[in-house]
Amino acid sequence: MKNLYFRKVIRRDNMLLKFISDVLQLIEKPPRLLLSVFLRKDFGERNFNIVSASSLAFVLTLPFLGYLFMLIKSGATFGWLSMFNFFWLAFIIAFMFMSYRHHKTMGFSLTKYDFDKFSLKEGQYNLPWDKILLKVNIKDRLSPIIAEVVAEPILCFMIGFVLMIIPFTRGVGILIMISSVIYGLSYLGAYWRSRNSILDRNDERIMNEDMAKVFLGDIDMPELPENTRIKLPPIIPTKKKNKEGLYNQIVVEKRGVS
Repeated sequence: MKNLYFRKVIRRDNMLLKFISDVLQLIEKPPRLLLSVFLRKDFGERNFNIVSASSLAFVLTLPFLGYLFMLIKSGATFGWLSMFNFFWLAFIIAFMFMSYRHHKTMGFSLTKYDFDKFSLKEGQYNLPWDKILLKVNIKDRLSPIIAEVVAEPILCFMIGFVLMIIPFTRGVGILIMISSVIYGLSYLGAYWRSRNSILDRNDERIMNEDMAKVFLGDIDMPELPENTRIKLPPIIPTKKKNKEGLYNQIVVEKRGVS
């Protein structure tokens, strides 16, 4: 049952956190894709596709192509293929190679689909993070959160930091470091949103139960019994007919999923 009083009056968003979460959702896809092809396997169809990977690879190639165009325009020879450019291109090639492997493994088809599969699946870990975290006394229920918010981003950040120290891989290193930070924050935001969603549904359930006691029972306001967990204004109708009518307008039956 949908409780309009809870949704419009009681529930409040932390606007700052919501703004940060919205910004992360706008920018998180490319960094997550960039790292996920190396960190995971067995993706859902709508979480990974070769078109998105190819588009990202093309965008990453644009700075290199722009630099190449300027050198050719100035009459430079093939000396432009410096070690920096070579490793930047090598990283893009490695990214596309892994992306193509995932694409072939998934067996994408426009006319067929296995409807037992979850199309938004974020992939399985390539590394056995559950076993690794268990050795450091991280409980099973916490291991997915620690793996996605801490372990995977830290691993990538360390690799990026090492590459940043080396002059000719500095560009790739900085790219990986920035991506790893956004990667971890994006999963933190996803867990924060999912937790809030569960708590919202639970609070709404509690409010429905306690409102039923107040509006459909024989309780006089403003005093509430000890077993109620909500706060209501003191202008509740006294007549049973009016109480029931108001309750039916506040607590409405859901149509579909909202």
